[in-house]
Amino acid sequence: MSSFANRYDRLKHSLSCVFPKPGKWWDYALYLLIVLGFISIKDDLNEWLSLSFGDRLIAFSSYLTGNRFLLWLIVSAFAVGVGYYCSRKLKDQYRSISLFLILLFVLIALSVSKSNWDYVLIVGKVSFFHLIVTGLAAVAISVLVVSPRNKQRKPGINKDEGDFKCFTIDNVKASVAKADKNRTDYAKDLVERILNTRMDEEAFSVGISGEWGSGKSTFLELLKQEFEHDSSGRVSNIVEFHPWDGASSGQIVSDFFNVLVGKLGERYSVVKTPLLKYSDLLSALDAKKPVIFLAGLLDKKRNKSISEVKDIISTYLKQYGKIIPVLIDDLDRLTADEIAEVLKLIRNTADFPNIVYIAAYDKSYVCEQLEKKRLIENSSVYIEKFFSVEFVLPKLDDQYQYEVLAEEIKAMKPYKELLHFVEEMPGGIKRLLCSYFQNFRQVKRFARIFVQDCEFFLRLPNAFRIIEMQDLFLLKMLAFLDIDTYYQLEKNHSSIVYSPVKFSGCYRPFQLRPGVLGEDVNKEERDKAYVGPVLPDSTREILKILFHQPRNGRKKTSIVNPESMPIYFMLNIPSHSITVLEVNRLIAGDEDIEKRFETWREEQKLNSLFHHLMGIEPKKMDENQAKRYLYLCLSLMPHLFPVNEMGEHALKTIHYADGLYDKLSAYVHAELATLIGKASEEVFSRYNGLMKLFVWLYPDQLEAEYNNEEFPTTLLGNRTEIQGLASDVFNSYVSLARPNADDLFRKDSLTRSIVEDAVFSYTDENGEWQGCESLISDAMLAYFRTNKGKDKKTAAHYYDISPDTPPQYENDEMEGKQYEMLHLFGSESTYKAIVNECFEDGKKS
Repeated sequence: MSSFANRYDRLKHSLSCVFPKPGKWWDYALYLLIVLGFISIKDDLNEWLSLSFGDRLIAFSSYLTGNRFLLWLIVSAFAVGVGYYCSRKLKDQYRSISLFLILLFVLIALSVSKSNWDYVLIVGKVSFFHLIVTGLAAVAISVLVVSPRNKQRKPGINKDEGDFKCFTIDNVKASVAKADKNRTDYAKDLVERILNTRMDEEAFSVGISGEWGSGKSTFLELLKQEFEHDSSGRVSNIVEFHPWDGASSGQIVSDFFNVLVGKLGERYSVVKTPLLKYSDLLSALDAKKPVIFLAGLLDKKRNKSISEVKDIISTYLKQYGKIIPVLIDDLDRLTADEIAEVLKLIRNTADFPNIVYIAAYDKSYVCEQLEKKRLIENSSVYIEKFFSVEFVLPKLDDQYQYEVLAEEIKAMKPYKELLHFVEEMPGGIKRLLCSYFQNFRQVKRFARIFVQDCEFFLRLPNAFRIIEMQDLFLLKMLAFLDIDTYYQLEKNHSSIVYSPVKFSGCYRPFQLRPGVLGEDVNKEERDKAYVGPVLPDSTREILKILFHQPRNGRKKTSIVNPESMPIYFMLNIPSHSITVLEVNRLIAGDEDIEKRFETWREEQKLNSLFHHLMGIEPKKMDENQAKRYLYLCLSLMPHLFPVNEMGEHALKTIHYADGLYDKLSAYVHAELATLIGKASEEVFSRYNGLMKLFVWLYPDQLEAEYNNEEFPTTLLGNRTEIQGLASDVFNSYVSLARPNADDLFRKDSLTRSIVEDAVFSYTDENGEWQGCESLISDAMLAYFRTNKGKDKKTAAHYYDISPDTPPQYENDEMEGKQYEMLHLFGSESTYKAIVNECFEDGKKS
């Protein structure tokens, strides 16, 4: 049934290609006059044919009757000829009205006069009318069978290259064969969107912006292959235009039309003559002949002729219905005059329906040339007028402007997640749209870019667990408004952002360098200050939202994570990644999980593992799967900073099925004991992370016990068990570091840092600080009573206010000292016990 439907659709489409769509009302009138005319003169016509050619036709019929082989040879040749002719016209999409009228004339003449042709018998009852029927049958066969079909070209097989040394060359064909999969997928996605775009009123133009050597020619070749492999049948011959090949700017127009006629004429020959005539008229105008200028009337007539010919071409291409891709390369090799000529060609001279122009160029160079020649004052804005959309090669509050953005995105029918983001867009982002998009055309252009790039990324599984939509939106705004800073952030981000501290292969979130936002830089920060030109206001505001937020308020998937930043520029997961299938198989299978984790660590794929583990729902697991999942999470925690997000996702009991608490809690305690007891070069950062994790989960357990809940909220157990785990961390640390009590009063001491991380702060309902509690106070006192410090005087007076403090500030400083003391020891009683019991008597030695 489906085969029949496909054949029916192909027949309907092919017949619509053979018979032109009537245009004006007089087309219908002409058809009607022809029919009435032949009906009225059919008797006279047949009488004339009988008197003039009857004897000859009878003799010819008798001759054919006696030579059966010749007869059927003629009949077969006629049928094959008609079929071949129709198949060629179907392939050419020929829609000539004159040819249609001639065919209509012949068919009507034969049909209305068939009864008068009985004397021209060939074999039995076969007449010339039957030959026409045979021809029409051949047409149907050619439509259903002979009509050409688009076939996918099989990918070529590349031979292995030898091991001999050689130089590489910039060969586009070779580059395409080895093209980056990310760009290949991007080209497929872009071509698909172009083919679904209506362009039956005017041409559509796409700009591909990239620096010199970034692979623009290769990307155009990828687009060409995608157009060639299109299976919808909507793509005509692909036109490749290289304006660099021309001798001068004056020949660019004629060279373009010669290339267009050569390519388009192969499939649609009816448009050849109008295109050549249009090119000649343009060349005559450019020549500025003196005779034309002396004869004003002739000049007007010529201009009118150009307009008429252009309308004819537009009508033909609109009826043709196929998309004609025109690929333009080497714009960044042209002079200013030549660049201006090509842009004029795209948007004015050859602005025909169903043509899509795709031009690749280095935007910085093009702008520089146009301004250098003093042709354009603001070259960047000027270029935007010639391209419907402009993309950067991937490695793209006024309520009215926001509504334009929302409507434009909605009209492109994107994924529902993207629509949800636009509907829930934060007010700060809307304000940026108001401040830095000057008109609705800019907003529409930006919407096209954002939807294309965002949906290209959203094709990935669990895309929203990999990046933050808001960060991608802001980064695309940066590329749209300040391409130079975008490239700088992509290729040399360390000049704008930096990572303050490094921990065991994991970094703190990126922070903006002092001075990026235009603020004054103090002496202490000059060594890490931003050195570069003053950034535009729009750029500074975007960077502020991206990187200047509190670190604890940004997720691991945001752009501040050094492991996530490359994804935002590639719109894909980098090579150091693990697939979802690999993680799921490892958790559900019986593979050596410890060995596999170590392999991933050596391959630097732990960041990808983190994203996948955060996207898993442990509640759907059985006991064995949950334990393997917990093993991966606990093994990963020492490599994370901070571990709060992973710990909360992995250790909260609410994430697991009922009935597994006792078994999983015992397993977690056993694994943590092993993890805490492991000694290595990275052990000290592990202690910090685990201590922070216990303090992070501690308040939930306090609340559960206060509400008399039956089960603990985490797999760590009740508050006493959590305090025990924290004490184990402290005891394991001091067994390696062997500090004494003096280390508690050194600000750069790791011991002080671990003790400080073990303090939990109480807050009221309004978030106001109420007090502190240390999870390791007992363990800390027990250790330092046997590892006493020697500088008791410093410890005893560490939190005293300075003697030269003005009286009006004494209370404030005393409160600050008290706050600092409580956040280190948890309580004043613990501090006094440390001072009184954990120091040797006497002065500092």
